[in-house]
Amino acid sequence: MSLLDFDFLVLKFFNHLFPFSYVFLFLTEAVYIFLFFFAYLFYKKEKKKFYHFALSFLLGFAFIMFLKYLINRPRPFVAFPNEFKTISFEQTPSFPSTHSFMAFFLIYFVSKNFKTRKKFLILLYLLLIPFFLLHIGAHYPTDLIAGAIIGYLFPIFVSEKFSLAIIKKLSFQKRVNK
Repeated sequence: MSLLDFDFLVLKFFNHLFPFSYVFLFLTEAVYIFLFFFAYLFYKKEKKKFYHFALSFLLGFAFIMFLKYLINRPRPFVAFPNEFKTISFEQTPSFPSTHSFMAFFLIYFVSKNFKTRKKFLILLYLLLIPFFLLHIGAHYPTDLIAGAIIGYLFPIFVSEKFSLAIIKKLSFQKRVNK
């Protein structure tokens, strides 16, 4: 079985698993709310984490968008309009998944910075986002896997130390030379 066959079969299974509902689309898009909430939380509590969060997200998002348009893979509902049900309105290329990137980017920060019972529920929600995306026919499994890997690894590659050094270089504070 080829990778394309695998993509097609797994997507078809999840796409036809449940009756369609806009709830899945809403739950997928709600990742943006979590992203802004955590940015705000880090900004209020600890600026170092906020700078790491913001810079690694912006660089990772730019990388994802670069890959999307470089590879230019059509979404499943565009490539196979008669095979997959969809309620997605996305028009960008499919590979890699931006929503999966954001979910696993947030998983990195939630797992490292929170120690409450709510952490489990947040992580569960974020882990389910790729399955919601399969169900609404917006992505192939390989799109989601690539987005997840990039999302989790980007904050590691763009470390807090590196982020703070970049922010310091970009700072517009007056420097006094004596």
